[in-house]
Amino acid sequence: MMIIAAGPDKASGRMRFDEHIQIVEAMESGVEDKAADALRDHMSDFCSRYVGDLVQGELQAAAG
Repeated sequence: MMIIAAGPDKASGRMRFDEHIQIVEAMESGVEDKAADALRDHMSDFCSRYVGDLVQGELQAAAG
């Protein structure tokens, strides 16, 4: 959803297809820790990349 919210100019560079493949493969392996780690790593990366966008948008809105 954040990719969509970022707008079309940023969206294509935001996709992390390879990370999604790693998550699916980890889930298919049946090893819970591997799947949990893959998802946790992906979401951690997601948060670090997108929190800046959220804060920047709020700052721009406040500056009006």
